[in-house]
Amino acid sequence: MSSSKLGFGMMRLPQRSPEATDIDFEQVSQMVDRFLAAGFTYFDTSWTYHNEASETAVKRCLVSRHPRDSFVLASKLPTFAITKEEEAEEIFNQQLERCGVDYFDYYLLHNVNWMRLRLYKCMYRSMICSDHGKISFPLLCLDDSNTPHDVSISLHQGEYFV
Repeated sequence: MSSSKLGFGMMRLPQRSPEATDIDFEQVSQMVDRFLAAGFTYFDTSWTYHNEASETAVKRCLVSRHPRDSFVLASKLPTFAITKEEEAEEIFNQQLERCGVDYFDYYLLHNVNWMRLRLYKCMYRSMICSDHGKISFPLLCLDDSNTPHDVSISLHQGEYFV
């Protein structure tokens, strides 16, 4: 499936109260339906959005109501929460479960800095190799002013992302 040029970010969803986890699922479901009806397909979420409730909203408002082949889903590994390599795969599997999907179309190592890039690269390679088919397009989101602009990183045989 190809992705549309406009994405639906699940970062700032309507809420029923000031509490970030109190998402207005009815309103979000209506927004998702209108977005898909307009021909758009790309949805972006993250572990951290809405104090870890965004992925639940994805499951409830998108995944449980629409065929998996009708949308493209991206999420991000919260690199700040990882202290050892095994935690990356545990969090990844929790994210799949929270979203109610078997795979992510796009999966980013989010907010990667240059100094820890080698660690993240090893973690990501491990996840890709052990979970074939669960990440269609692995990506890095380099967010560091000290990162050279001409970096090209091989994460997996034949795949290069920056």
